[in-house]
Amino acid sequence: IENTKLAILKLDKRIAEIQHKAAKRSTDNEQTDGLYSLLRELRSERSELKYEISHQLSAEINKYLLSLTDQYDLWIGIGKLKGIRRGQRRGNGNKRHRKRMHRWAYGQLTWMLEYKLSKPGYKRRFLTIPEGWTSIKCWKCNTKGKRPKQEFFKCKNVSCKWMGDADFNGATNIAKRAAKYFKLTTHLKSSLFEVSELGSAEPKTMKVFNKNNT
Repeated sequence: IENTKLAILKLDKRIAEIQHKAAKRSTDNEQTDGLYSLLRELRSERSELKYEISHQLSAEINKYLLSLTDQYDLWIGIGKLKGIRRGQRRGNGNKRHRKRMHRWAYGQLTWMLEYKLSKPGYKRRFLTIPEGWTSIKCWKCNTKGKRPKQEFFKCKNVSCKWMGDADFNGATNIAKRAAKYFKLTTHLKSSLFEVSELGSAEPKTMKVFNKNNT
């Protein structure tokens, strides 16, 4: 996956260079047909690489989730990222983070993951969860917090004062929403939620389980 990511980054850089060159030639009324033809080829190559990453990553996540089925009664919630690109425009947040969000084929990845999980019969236990406020509210007390850094969350509630990894916070909130939808909340306490650390996997994926059933 890392090698494919590097290949995409190189393509992005090459595409940006050609776009700049094409824009300059267009301004100077020079021929641009060859450049635009090259752009189409490079974009097509990038799409193929993004598909390859989604396929590899969904297979990795699927394998990990299925490895948990012997230990847990598994229910799966993943963040529904509709509209995330609109919230990642220039002037809003970290530049590097914005670029990553615009490159990420999260819709494709979600579809592949759902498809793979449907084979062993987990389609009815797979749910995409709206992410609104999950990254800014404290998973422990539901109070609005702040993120002094992209990867760090700090609760403003003086009686809570929880602080830590922002992905942990957002993922746990998604898990709680999934548990509510699947009507598992009567059996679950906040201490029973566990975060799945999936290395380079960017989606906030959680395992939600009822220990009374395991």
